[in-house]
Amino acid sequence: MVEFINRTITGLVSVMVIVAVLGSLLRTPRRRDLTWLSLGLVAGVIGQIVLGGLTVLFELRPPFVIGHFVLSMLLVWNAVVLHHRAGHDGGPGLPMVPEGIRRLGTALVVLASLTVLTGTVVTGTGPHGGDEEVARLSFDITSVARIHSTMVWLFLVTAILTLVMLRRRGTAAIVDRDVKVLVITIIVQGAIGYTQYFTGVPTPLVLLHVAGSVVVWMAALTLRLDLTAHSVERIDQRIPVA
Repeated sequence: MVEFINRTITGLVSVMVIVAVLGSLLRTPRRRDLTWLSLGLVAGVIGQIVLGGLTVLFELRPPFVIGHFVLSMLLVWNAVVLHHRAGHDGGPGLPMVPEGIRRLGTALVVLASLTVLTGTVVTGTGPHGGDEEVARLSFDITSVARIHSTMVWLFLVTAILTLVMLRRRGTAAIVDRDVKVLVITIIVQGAIGYTQYFTGVPTPLVLLHVAGSVVVWMAALTLRLDLTAHSVERIDQRIPVA
């Protein structure tokens, strides 16, 4: 049943990728960046199919499952960037915020990546391997969970610092919205994580936590992308960057 659902979703994703490629090729004027990004989705889906087959072939061993998930997150990154760039004319943008805050935005993406990666190690070490007989990573679950939670706290503190700095200087409504969404999603995701840890990692919470990681990842990417203005309306909203 799970495999059927997975293949069904893969089929739907493949259809959407085909639509994205056709959209980039038929667009007038055609933009090379959008074409390459849409083709990146094609490469990613093909990679997922191959890696998915290897994951099954090697009996759901954690390194393959982790690689499968990480590739999924790279596909999400590709899709978010494609969606963002398709919304403007492709010309050079102007910074919405000072350089220091843009660096914080970049740091948030890095911290989001590290949070996701350490989270996959925790999952690979924990009891949910898709099969009771699947070998797990040989790390101490308490230790890797602490490393993961440390990354989450660093991520949250950096997001709150970014929010405070933006509030002090003033910023466009879209950036203010993005950073608030990121802070809220990190808090909710952290609450789910702690709850699942202290309640014996029940499967429903694990599934919710995995889904939440995608939402947090998208929120971090969206914030960083929105720190650069491309439309006339948003350029008018940007704050002084000197």
